[in-house]
Amino acid sequence: MAGPSWTQNGGAAAPASGPSWTRQEKRDFGEGREIITDFGDGSYIVKGTNGQPSFIDEKSGYATSDIAKISEIAASKGGRQRAGDIYRGEVAQEIAGPLATRAMSLTKGFPFIREYTEPAAAFARSVAQGIPLSTSLQTIQEAVSRREQEAPKTVAASRIAGGIAATAPFAPQLTAQMMAGKMAQSGLYGGAITGLEGLVSGFGKGLFETGTLGGAAEEALQQGETGAKIGTGIGLLSPPVAAGAGYLYGQYLREPVRDIVEKIGFKKDAAAAVEDTLAMDAAQAVESAENVGPYGSISSLGPNTTALLDVVANSPSEGARIARANLKETSLAASNDLTATLDDVLGTPTAGIKTQKAKIMADTAKNRRDLYGKAYDFEITPDSEGGAAVIDLFNRVDPSDLSGARTLLREAGEASEYIGGKRVSEAEANDIMKSLTAQQRQGVNITSNADGTYTVSRTPTVASIDYVTRQLYDQAEALKRAGNAAAAASKRNLAMQLRSGLDDINSDYAAARRAGKDAIDQKLAADLGNDLLNPRVTREDVAVAMESVDDVMQAQLRQALRNRIDELSANAKVNPRGDNDQQVVEALAALKAMNTRAVATKLEMALGKDAADAIGQQVRDTSAALMQHASVALGSKTAVRQMVMQRLNEIAGEPLSEKIGRQGVVATGAQGLTQGLLGGPSQSERVRALASEIAPVLTQRMTPEDLLRQAQQMEQMTSYIDRARRGAQTAETLTRGTALGTGIQETRRGPESEVERRLRTLGLGNYPR
Repeated sequence: MAGPSWTQNGGAAAPASGPSWTRQEKRDFGEGREIITDFGDGSYIVKGTNGQPSFIDEKSGYATSDIAKISEIAASKGGRQRAGDIYRGEVAQEIAGPLATRAMSLTKGFPFIREYTEPAAAFARSVAQGIPLSTSLQTIQEAVSRREQEAPKTVAASRIAGGIAATAPFAPQLTAQMMAGKMAQSGLYGGAITGLEGLVSGFGKGLFETGTLGGAAEEALQQGETGAKIGTGIGLLSPPVAAGAGYLYGQYLREPVRDIVEKIGFKKDAAAAVEDTLAMDAAQAVESAENVGPYGSISSLGPNTTALLDVVANSPSEGARIARANLKETSLAASNDLTATLDDVLGTPTAGIKTQKAKIMADTAKNRRDLYGKAYDFEITPDSEGGAAVIDLFNRVDPSDLSGARTLLREAGEASEYIGGKRVSEAEANDIMKSLTAQQRQGVNITSNADGTYTVSRTPTVASIDYVTRQLYDQAEALKRAGNAAAAASKRNLAMQLRSGLDDINSDYAAARRAGKDAIDQKLAADLGNDLLNPRVTREDVAVAMESVDDVMQAQLRQALRNRIDELSANAKVNPRGDNDQQVVEALAALKAMNTRAVATKLEMALGKDAADAIGQQVRDTSAALMQHASVALGSKTAVRQMVMQRLNEIAGEPLSEKIGRQGVVATGAQGLTQGLLGGPSQSERVRALASEIAPVLTQRMTPEDLLRQAQQMEQMTSYIDRARRGAQTAETLTRGTALGTGIQETRRGPESEVERRLRTLGLGNYPR
């Protein structure tokens, strides 16, 4: 091969990456060597004897065997010019430093400072090292250019990413509610910020390239105008695109929520329909499950699931039948459990209060005669503490009641004179004392009065007190029948206190009462139980009365209370339009009488805490079950009207002229064509199908343990929903920020934008060079 010959040496300015060559008289590459590529400018790629290629530029004196550089030169189809760029760029990178070069290359993608990076770095280097500014600027530019040559895709990607990262955090918060308003806000902001960036960066580019203010202004206006156009366009498009991105990412993050809904039991379309409803009740689901009792279902875990039940139960579908059947079954179980609890705590119902008291009198007649004879022989002594307390209670008895008691005593053959005291003259007092034997004078007291008269009184006997309590009881009954509950309770309580006081000082009297032979006590207790649910009997009345109630009286109280509840239930009125299952109707009546705080307090006083708590808990549980059933059984008139109207509209259809006026010709035609091609069920049919899928899972009764597990699964939804919401917002914000960051890297001077050039470099766009 003719031509100058070359010899290898350590020629000046030869880069370390390959051998350098010195030109001889002729080109002679030696035996076994051949030219692979001739660039026509005095530079070649030759194949050596060992098969490895080398690049040789005979004019610049540059040669290299670096395969990467040879490939780069071959791909650019430029020989000496490309080799010179590589040579100068690598020398410049060694001077500037590899890391510094990469940093400067990256910042050329940052908005506002991209055209000022190289001059600023050159100025700093010139000041620090005393190098002329022009020399320092040329070195930095060559180093950065070489970086663009050797890694064009990396540089393009890093600059785009860096620019977006620097701009995205400053994406505006869109305050508009409608999408059109958001697009307008974003368009105005995008046009303003990208236009400003174009002015700033364009001014720097024009100034450093032309060295004149005129050139700087021209470039600034060019880039500012282009940037404003691009920014406005991207700003207008970014809100809907960002909203779509946020929605899709939010749906991806909500996948665990859908998994939980399916684990609860809802499948496919039913799961999608109830997902949001369950999610809204997720935060309170566990608390509701813990309080709902043994009759709970998914529909009882919150207000939103209850509203879903209302929709399902009122839909004209198989789902409504299933929901009502499940709730009816639950309410029957709750009603039966209430009856069982009352029977367990109070006893099974017997006859009414009159029969109960008649039986008390019949059962105790003979025993009363046998037991009370000995008890009546006891003498009450005012000097003892107990005797004084009984006499004090006796002195509270109204004279009218004492008068009635004296009549009863006289008829029974017991001493009745001077019970309660009798006012007489001095002469009469003397005659009375003379007429009494020494034994009869015991217990008779005569006291003088200020007007000269005397009062003759007898110390109360057990018999007199016993008959006074009977009189008090009879008067309490009369007052109760007359509607004076307060006065009746007062007399009844005084009677019970007198008898309890006698218990304390007279063991025989107490023994008779404990043996259950005292008809009066038992009748008093029965009346208290019968009246316990009456609002006119206050909690204070019950508290006072219970001070004198013993075990025997307690049994009569419970029996009377149970009989009264049974009577209220038996008299429950049916609803001619409702579900009138007997157990449910009667349970509702019982609940109405017992479901108040006052009754709960009175029950605790009368029955004790454990028994009252058992009844109270069952009342609460049964109330919840029956109220849910009742609400569904009653139906929603509004919901029914809406469904009927919707169905009528579906059947009648909307006139074509009205539909065209509302939707327009194109939209109406497209809708008709789509419906004709695709068909499918109507909306009401789809609703009915969904209701049938939802109802069994929504209303199936669960054990408290199973319901709590379902509620705990629902509770997990809260964190997933929050994460999905935050993720969707973040994705939307980042998407808008990314779009803004892309647009803000607007245009350089000329038809090709900086973004377009970088995307073309990455192979992501079909843009002209």
